[in-house]
Amino acid sequence: MYSSLTRLFIAFGLMFYVSLVASMAQEQRQVEFIASEADLEVLKKYPISLQGKDSLAIWQLLSDVKIDLHRSGYLTAGFDTVHFFPGLVRVHAWLGKPYSLARLTIEEESKPLFNKIGYRERFYQKKPFNQHEVAALMEKAITYSENNGYPFASLTMRDVQVSDNQIEAVLDYSSGPLITFDSIAIEGNAKIKPRFLHTLLRLNPGEPYDESQVNAAFSRLKTLPYVKVKRPPTVTFQNEQAIVSFELEARKSNQIDGIIGFLPNEAQDRKVLLTGEFNLHLQNLMGTGKSLMVQWQKLKPLSQYLELQYDHPNLFKTVLDVSGGLNLLKEDTSFINRTFNLSIAHRAGKYGKLRFYTQYKTGNLIATAQYKDAIRLPDLADFKLTVYGLGYGLVKLDDLLWPTAGYTLSIDADAGNKRILRNSGLDERLYQDITRNNLQVSARLSVAKFTRITNRNILLTRLQGALTASKRLFLNDLYRVGGLNSLRGFNENFFFASEYLVTTIEKRFLMSQTSYLLLFYDQSYIHYALDNKQYRDYPLGLGAGINFETNGGIFTFVFAVGKNQEQGLSLNYSKIHFGYISRF
Repeated sequence: MYSSLTRLFIAFGLMFYVSLVASMAQEQRQVEFIASEADLEVLKKYPISLQGKDSLAIWQLLSDVKIDLHRSGYLTAGFDTVHFFPGLVRVHAWLGKPYSLARLTIEEESKPLFNKIGYRERFYQKKPFNQHEVAALMEKAITYSENNGYPFASLTMRDVQVSDNQIEAVLDYSSGPLITFDSIAIEGNAKIKPRFLHTLLRLNPGEPYDESQVNAAFSRLKTLPYVKVKRPPTVTFQNEQAIVSFELEARKSNQIDGIIGFLPNEAQDRKVLLTGEFNLHLQNLMGTGKSLMVQWQKLKPLSQYLELQYDHPNLFKTVLDVSGGLNLLKEDTSFINRTFNLSIAHRAGKYGKLRFYTQYKTGNLIATAQYKDAIRLPDLADFKLTVYGLGYGLVKLDDLLWPTAGYTLSIDADAGNKRILRNSGLDERLYQDITRNNLQVSARLSVAKFTRITNRNILLTRLQGALTASKRLFLNDLYRVGGLNSLRGFNENFFFASEYLVTTIEKRFLMSQTSYLLLFYDQSYIHYALDNKQYRDYPLGLGAGINFETNGGIFTFVFAVGKNQEQGLSLNYSKIHFGYISRF
């Protein structure tokens, strides 16, 4: 009995102690400084709020106050003892006399360098001594030297004199020898030419050594899909020259693949329509970073799509990348579009690229007999369009080929003149009341983010969108949406749109680095407004798939169903896509 009462008493005591400590941690406290009258006047400038603060947080607040005092010239300021009482924290403080910087001078031969980093002698005279400000000035001078050919520069403070709490000192700067870049050494089996890397990484032989470019080289190399960077670069100095070494491993980035789709044939009941796609992507041609891409699609029995693109980095050993290409779209017997493009890009930062581009696009009707009795211009037209635009791309992924973390961004906008042409197969009177020349503007956006939830679970979220606007739009002006790379659950290029948004949520379960199971949901907004027709819908697609690597290549299987205002969710309208990618 006695033992039970003892245990009960101890339990109540512990509960009371815990509740008391908790209430003290949350109660309103005041701080009381014990110091001289002069020091108390100074401390009034540093109010401290202790509401809801525990003892550890209070110590951190006092430490921050001490740092602020040091920055204000009170170099000897400190707190001797701190006592905690219910509702009160008593602090014994000692500030001492404030120190001031009487003069901080720079040797005459070093002044040109310090002037470049913003040093002005009047800013370092007759003011409270701030050791952090002086340290920041010294660090800035060393960083500037390292990025301008002097990686062995040193800086010390000499002739320090203290009199009546005033400090005088001289900054003694030594640049060391001028170092220039000599060459790039490549370790590993990557087939890439050093002269290409010199321009790409801005480590050109004979130029002054730049520490910032060496540090940025690791990030820039990670944007190349055809090499794998094994470690950060190392630098060897010899005979006032720097050799930068990289360990690079070749990756199989060249790609050839095809996709076969089995779709319900809308023209013939109980028949299956076979569609196909072929892609060829060659990268790092001749070890110089050049790439060539060929894409062909057979969308419908009488429709085809062809795209050719060539990228040439570091044009004439400059930091400019040039690319050009063409694409052709034939839509059954309705129209054929041809687009030619040329762009010039400049790398912006470690991961970004800013580009200027121009496009020349033509549209032509194929069959016009159906319009012989038309009383107004049809939804399709012949036209010529020339646009000029700006774009920005950002790629920051842990792996370009098989990302599990990071994000990508692509945004561009353009404007130009569209000239509507008369088709000889149409009555000339159909063109009398229309404006032949119109301003046309367009914009596109794509954002994707990969998030590693667990070691094997990856979440992909993506937003794709675009819009085009003009006084007069035609059906062959519009974007095409639908298919494996945009809105799954529908045929390739099923929808026409003058503006659209497609959001994607995709859950991946990794079986290996290159193999995974996936579940996805695509939700979109589709809209277009022509002269005599409007369309608005919110189609969605959902499904599952698998992507796995074999000895011969990468196999993809995706099963999807879609829903829009004309089609409900039904297995009768499901889409099955087989894909195969061979990398070499």
